[in-house]
Amino acid sequence: MQSRGLVLNAAGAIFALGLVYLSFGNLLYGEVAIVVCLGLGLLVLLGPDRLGLGLMVLGYFLAPQDNWRPSAAAPIAFSDVVMALGFALMAPRLLANRIRLPLLFTVGAFGVIVTTLATSALAASPSASISPGIRLIFASVLLPAVIVLWGPSTVWVNRLLGAYVVGQVFSTIYGLAQGALLNNRYQGTTTHPNFFGMCGLLSVAACFHLYFTVRREYRWLVVLGGLVALYSITLSGSRGALLAAVLIIALFPFAERSALSIWGLIMAAVLAVPGLNWLVSNFPDNPLVSRVFGGEDKSVGYSDDVRTNALHQGWDRFLGHPIIGSGYDQLLETHNIYLQVAIAIGALGLGAWLVMVFPFVSVLTTSHPLHRLGYISLAYLAIGMTEPSLWERMTWAPMSLALLAALPGSHGSDDEPSPAPDASDASDAQPPRRTLRLEV
Repeated sequence: MQSRGLVLNAAGAIFALGLVYLSFGNLLYGEVAIVVCLGLGLLVLLGPDRLGLGLMVLGYFLAPQDNWRPSAAAPIAFSDVVMALGFALMAPRLLANRIRLPLLFTVGAFGVIVTTLATSALAASPSASISPGIRLIFASVLLPAVIVLWGPSTVWVNRLLGAYVVGQVFSTIYGLAQGALLNNRYQGTTTHPNFFGMCGLLSVAACFHLYFTVRREYRWLVVLGGLVALYSITLSGSRGALLAAVLIIALFPFAERSALSIWGLIMAAVLAVPGLNWLVSNFPDNPLVSRVFGGEDKSVGYSDDVRTNALHQGWDRFLGHPIIGSGYDQLLETHNIYLQVAIAIGALGLGAWLVMVFPFVSVLTTSHPLHRLGYISLAYLAIGMTEPSLWERMTWAPMSLALLAALPGSHGSDDEPSPAPDASDASDAQPPRRTLRLEV
């Protein structure tokens, strides 16, 4: 054993020296050398499974940092790379499980995959269509399936979502430090103000789940994170995110069947008019206030015209190939995910896609301990009527967790014996083997 340790240490030293040598010739090589050495050190210190879990938390923190990419033209962000490494290191844990998937998700996902491959093969430019099509499959099919295969406990779900909310808070602070960009709007660490508002919206929805599952002494942190996320929506100037947030907040009391929340909603509606007058009078330069209530912002009319023309063009393109679609190329101009799917894979594919996403939001009607994750899915489907984010992992990463609640009686492979949110974590326990089942 001693000789084996000496060999490993010698091999590690030689490898580190080689990386240092490479770093002398190129700054990029130096940065890679530092990251690789740090990763190897953490791998030895923590072990593959613990490091994989840590990388998943880091990946969720990076999910709102959509503009942080290996290169400006890269189709993936650093969050994708980090989560892929995390899943790879957790491979022994994942392979010890047998996946259970909701039946509707399985049927819908199969239809989306088949129509995507068939439509891309028949498209005018197959290569231009298959690339975003594969990205959609990875984000909306593979990522949720692997999350279900992992089956994280309530504790780990909270850690992942908490990291996402913290990531949005960081993005907000970064945006404030950076200052307003085009049309006095902020975009944080995303590629567009609308994406910044979308991440804020999903963070608010995530806080609905976190508030009821974390320890009571930590709930003030959840409220604080939710308020910062709401503030980030106003900084983004995204009217779609604002409308979706209002919808989610208005539906919350009825979904929770809470009399106190319903009375709170009524009081908020009564105070809405004087409150809006105060807001417009005191914060006329806020991006969202100026875009919603008028002012000197001339970008609103231009944005409305561009979106209207894009919707008309998208509808015409759909009517040209209504059954099987015309492929995924040049879809971003259409600010509506439902029309995007219809254009890409036709009415058949849209039907399959709707069947696939139904379990993500239908969990709100169940009594599953994780049912409030459905608010995230509902928020995404609501803002999807005005935004083009069809395959971005910044939306699908938090939304994928909702599929866990579509499996009755399943909390996750490493869940605690007691459902209490402050129970000790048992993440290092070997997960029990599970049988293949398809649940409705």
